[in-house]
Amino acid sequence: MRLAAIVPPLTLVALLLRAQSPASKPGSVDGTVVNSATGEPIKKASVRLENQPGPGEKGHLPVTTLSDASGRFHFDTVEPGSYVVGAQHDAYMNTQGRYGMPAPFQVAEEQHLSGVVVKLVPLGVLSGHVQTENSDPIQGAHVTVLRYSYESGRRRLGGTAQVQTNDLGEFEILNLAPGRYYLQAAGPPLHNLPAHTRWTRHEEAYPITFYPNARQISEATPIDVAPGAHASDLDFHLRKAPAYHIRGKVAGQTASQQEFLDQLRVDAAGTNAGAISQSGLQSDGSFDIPGVANGSYDVSYTHLIIGKSDVPYPAQSVHITDADVNGLVFAERPEVEISGTISVEGARPNILDIYVALDPAKSIFGVGGTSAADGSFQIKSAPMEICYLDIRFPPEGYYVKSIHLGGREIKDGEIDLTNGASAPLNILLASDGGAIEGNVQTADGQPSAGTEVTIAPSGEYGGRLDLLKRATTDAAGNFHVKDVAPGDYRVYAWEIDVDQSPDSAEFRKLFDAKSATVSVGLNAKVSVQLNVITADEITRERSKLP
Repeated sequence: MRLAAIVPPLTLVALLLRAQSPASKPGSVDGTVVNSATGEPIKKASVRLENQPGPGEKGHLPVTTLSDASGRFHFDTVEPGSYVVGAQHDAYMNTQGRYGMPAPFQVAEEQHLSGVVVKLVPLGVLSGHVQTENSDPIQGAHVTVLRYSYESGRRRLGGTAQVQTNDLGEFEILNLAPGRYYLQAAGPPLHNLPAHTRWTRHEEAYPITFYPNARQISEATPIDVAPGAHASDLDFHLRKAPAYHIRGKVAGQTASQQEFLDQLRVDAAGTNAGAISQSGLQSDGSFDIPGVANGSYDVSYTHLIIGKSDVPYPAQSVHITDADVNGLVFAERPEVEISGTISVEGARPNILDIYVALDPAKSIFGVGGTSAADGSFQIKSAPMEICYLDIRFPPEGYYVKSIHLGGREIKDGEIDLTNGASAPLNILLASDGGAIEGNVQTADGQPSAGTEVTIAPSGEYGGRLDLLKRATTDAAGNFHVKDVAPGDYRVYAWEIDVDQSPDSAEFRKLFDAKSATVSVGLNAKVSVQLNVITADEITRERSKLP
């Protein structure tokens, strides 16, 4: 049998090439990096162009360049697709969207996109002096910046930066993000002394002082730092006061354990700022912390194992009134084992790999455990205190329908372990959740792209972090969230990055008037229209918090 025709090799190659999709025609992107506060261009900023491929699309590697003297940047040979562009520069932070993610945009074939603006927020500076009551400089004083933040939906105060004064008593704290801060000054640290050392003279020390002259954080004057602001002349005038010792022992620690590094810390009550610290223990595990004036304090001890994580001990509260505190004992943190089961209502997912986390109210470190294939889990080192429950990574298509500790439903996400675990923790998943979709607009009616959206449960379920959902709007200002537990919600849209603040019901309540309310039914989809909560509104309402 003979072939009717033979296709020449070159013709075959041409046919194969013709069958392939034609090569795309790249475009380009031009823009400017500017100071968000002044609008001035920023030169030598590192600008990054990053592809945002959709489902099934092949992504392109990110590329970077530097802005020129006029703040301009240019990317050529940009393949068609969706992109985001961000920038970095010393003394600036990125303001566009959650975690600094700017709004996405599309580049079509042969499109020369211009006018892309990247706004960087200038960071602030605090400076001043620490002096005696006679205005003599105090060298080596510790100055700490404190700020309230939200962790696991709860507000906490902690130190964010610390510096020491120079020989002129001067201090300067750089690169502070806009926000409300408090300043704390403490005198130069005293060297470690052998246990039970007594001075031949009456002991004095500079007490922990909050700006401008308060002994308690509740009486301190807050300092509001605007973008790029330099708040100067923040001066302390410290006056020495009678000082006392805090003495005690760490149970189970001896001098033979030289591979361990121990640190003791004394903080003004409720501040967690590291005002007075001391490293190491005596040979018998005892300690002697001098130089503590009258007042209420939290005393903590941390045990660091080289190559491993810190081992914290429960902090202890002490009150000094004209006398030493003796006999303080640190014992290892009492712990309890939590066990439980994750069950599923209806069809069971192929993989049930859920992390159950407990964030303690007082201790520093959270704990958790991952469920086994049968849904069982154990948390072997939960602290015996109030803990906040967070259930992470439920399978796609499912939500947490209910949580029970024994026969009691946990509605607010709070578990009291102060008396141990008296019952198993049972978590029920379901797959009949609803969906919320919506659109966010700016004040002038334009799409608010790259905007963070928070969907938070209302009422008695407001503390349940597993019910809280987040989304980011696309270029048209649209968002879509699925696997929403049936119930009532408030929906918020934020113009700027607000970190973990929306996890807190206290923070969200400030903006209820700017939110939208929705009710989600079983397998239902609801739509909502939002106006973005502006940066000015966020700043103004935040100023009402401590």
